This record gives sequence, structure tokens and C-alpha cells, in this order.
Amino acid sequence: MARISLVAPVVGALLLVGCDGPAPRDARPARASRQASEPEPAAPPPEAAVVTAATRPAPSPGEPSPADRSRYLAALDEGRRLHRAGDYAGAMQALGRALDLIPGDPRALSELGWAALFAGRMAEAESALRKAEAAAADDTDLLASILYNQGRVAEAQGHAPEAVALYQRSLWLRPHPATYRHLMAQPGGTRYVFGPMVRSLQGPYARIAELCAEERRLTAEERQDEPEQDLACIPDAALGLGGEAVEIPSRADLVAPWTELRFVETRPSPYAVHFHAALRTADGWFVVPDVASLSRDAPGISERATRLAARSEDVLPGDPPEVVLEVETRWEDAEGEAETHRVELLCGIGPSGVPSCTGALPRSTEVRRRGVEPVLWSLERQTTPSGTLVLRGDAARLDEPAAALLGEHPLAFP
Repeated sequence: MARISLVAPVVGALLLVGCDGPAPRDARPARASRQASEPEPAAPPPEAAVVTAATRPAPSPGEPSPADRSRYLAALDEGRRLHRAGDYAGAMQALGRALDLIPGDPRALSELGWAALFAGRMAEAESALRKAEAAAADDTDLLASILYNQGRVAEAQGHAPEAVALYQRSLWLRPHPATYRHLMAQPGGTRYVFGPMVRSLQGPYARIAELCAEERRLTAEERQDEPEQDLACIPDAALGLGGEAVEIPSRADLVAPWTELRFVETRPSPYAVHFHAALRTADGWFVVPDVASLSRDAPGISERATRLAARSEDVLPGDPPEVVLEVETRWEDAEGEAETHRVELLCGIGPSGVPSCTGALPRSTEVRRRGVEPVLWSLERQTTPSGTLVLRGDAARLDEPAAALLGEHPLAFP
């Protein structure tokens, strides 16, 4: 039986809640806003998506000589040429020579792992990409490519939950059609993130129109069967299907660093609706994608957002006020069966100045089925002065993903 997609995908994501920490970009200042006047670069073919970074090597503790740098670039170019020709073993040898010249270079390590994937040498691919990830903390685009490559390795080995988590992290750093396509092809593939782990947000965008353009690029493949159907993007969901469910404070009621809050509605097809939370600071718009995704293609079944709310709240003492996003969705069929799920996301700004949010934290669920007792439960959220998030509830009544989150979790916005 179909269910609201707000909660259904979370089991796979929950399995990885503790596996990967926040993306390294969290500790850095915000990037410059994307400018609407700048054309988007043409999306490269999927197999080239991971090797589009500039050929200039990442900084190394021991600066190579000009001669070594020249030989490094030549080896890197040869590795790419051999990879395009299908000689993956030869590509690995060439990239190994590049690493002999600049040991630990994350770009060469990433491409070595990519070649090893195509050569079927998974252990070598994993090893190279782990080293690349550790060395690429200060290069957002390169790190996004490395995470994508790691996702492809996990996908090739049938590790779907791991692949989903890696693709999600890559997309939050650098939205890219190839990454989005592979994420959505996985069982439970979604940008919806569940649990208390804090992640930095997409952005900044100078205007919501930039987000709309990016969503069109990411979801273009979903519209291939209906090329005349362009993605609909409504910058204020209150004017769309969100309607009366949207409840946000006015700009005058917000306290710095927040200057505006809203929900954005996109419709990549006539059968799907996505809601995204957009939080504005002096640096631009920062976005939590897919806080709710609804399906509209099942006859006799209704899915709708019943609450899309944002409010300021002093979640952590001593910090600027946080923003709490509240999302409630309802699924019901023509025979009276229904599910209602409510979650919260906690968003804040720490020393980096870059907004970040937790994943969705379950707050309540109501499930009604014919001939059985209704399922009703709720979770209580508290935070301590020391920065600990506490979730309390009756474990015997909760569903498995919610029960797994009971207890204490560290909460800090980097």
C-alpha cells in the first residue's frame, strides 16, 4: 500500500546516521552567492562528472618543483586519456605515477579510485577514495566528486543504503544531475534526511529563481517522457499546493542573522510535488531540499502537506536564535485509511557563519487502518544547557526508526 514519502524512505537513511560526519564544508565561511546572470555550465556526461575539476593540483605540504608539477600534469592527463579509451589498468598506472610525484594529492587519488572502480578492483577503489576524502576537506567541489565516486563504488557492490548517504552528502555540497540521477535510482533514494546529524545547507543563492533553475537541471531526466512538461517552481508554497498549510513569521518578527523564511514548491512532473525550506541571511538563501515529497499518481489516494511552519526558537543557550521547521503530511485513501506524520528540523548558525540543520526529527505519528486499533505516538524534544538534544518517548509504541533515536544526541551548529 502506498504511503507518504515523508517517512517511508527513512529506514535506509537511518542505518547510516552515525556513519558519516558533517561534510567538511561546514567549518568554512559561506561561498559567494551564485549569480543569476552567470550561465550554468553544460552538464558533463555521467561518466565524466567526477573528473571535471580543474587540472591544477591541490596544494601539497611539500610544494613540488615546476618540473615535477609538469610531469604530474602529464601523468594526470595520460590517466584520463587511458580511462576514456577503456584502459583502466593503464589509467591506474598513470595516476600512480602522478601520486609518486605529488603524494597524497586528493585529485589524483579520486581519479585513481574512479579508474579502479571501472577496473573492478573495489578494494583499491575504496582505499584511494577514503584517502582522497580525508585530503580534500578544503575543496568543496572536489569533495563532492569524491563522495559521488564513493557512492558509485558502494552502488556497484550492492550497498544501497551507503550509496544513498554518499550521494546525499555529495548533492548538498554540489548539486549535480548525475549524482541526483544515481541517488533517485537507489531503493529509498531521496534527498530527505532523517535523524539528528547536522549538515550544512545548499547555497547560498542570490535569488530563489536560481534554486528553481537548479531544480530544473537536476530533475530534467524525470521529464524526458513528457518533454513539454517543464518543472513548475513556486517561490512561495503558500501560493501553491502548500496553501493554508504554510505558516511563517514576517520579516519584522525575525531576529538576526535570519532575514526571511519560506517554503518553495516544485513539481518536476504532474505526479510529484516537492517542498523545500529556504532560510535567508545576509549571505543569501540557504535551502533544505525535499523536506516533504508527495505523490499524486495513485487513484483514490490523497497526499498533502497539512503543515509547513517555521519559527524562531532559542534551542541552544548563548547562540543566536535557531529556526525550527515543522512539517506535517497526511496520506489517506477513499476507504478511510490514513497516516499523519509530523517532524521537525532544527536549524542554526555557529562560528562558521554558514546555516546548517539537523535531519528530520520525528515528533508524532497517527495511523488509522480498518479493523485495527489506531496507532498514535509522540516524541518529546528537549535540549540541555550543555548542547545535548534529548528525545523521549514510549519505545514500545514508536515505529522502529523513531525508537532508534530515543536518548541523547550531541547538537552543535558548526
